[in-house]
Amino acid sequence: MDYKNMSNEEFIQKILIEEIGEIKDKHPYLMCMLVSQGIEFLGKTVRPINNGSGWNENLNAKRDFQSAIKLFPSLRKYTEIDIYQRIRCRFCEKMVTDDNMVSDDTAHSKGGDAADKDRVTVNLNDLYDDFKRACEDLLEMKDHSPEIAKILGEPFWEIEIKDGIILTPPKSTINCIYY
Repeated sequence: MDYKNMSNEEFIQKILIEEIGEIKDKHPYLMCMLVSQGIEFLGKTVRPINNGSGWNENLNAKRDFQSAIKLFPSLRKYTEIDIYQRIRCRFCEKMVTDDNMVSDDTAHSKGGDAADKDRVTVNLNDLYDDFKRACEDLLEMKDHSPEIAKILGEPFWEIEIKDGIILTPPKSTINCIYY
């Protein structure tokens, strides 16, 4: 796969859907981290439409994440259990889950009940399937929204390399160098 010149649409299809899907059963911990970052990416993708701010505007992680949770029907059920704080922040910043969150691939996702009101269970298979559906919904939005079509067609990263030397700095959404 040519990772050097990939559009946002290709990134969503090949990385967020396919590659995360390939590791979800074998590496559920990594899948959780990647999905939580991917949800934020989905929110960033629709940001110019939701509030007019720029694609590369920084320091909007929580807003972007919550925007995706609210926009995509498959993710809305996670609003009440605050997976931004419990998964995205804890996994991505500290590499641990919330002490009151249980990750399980067989249980139903739910908030705390009367016996243990703070405990949250997240079904990892459901989390990936719901995230995948949100990705697919976003890709389908390009047919109805010129703004989304434009964003999805833009480069995720674009790097020119010759003889192992980077000739042009990356123009990207992530400011990354690929060797």
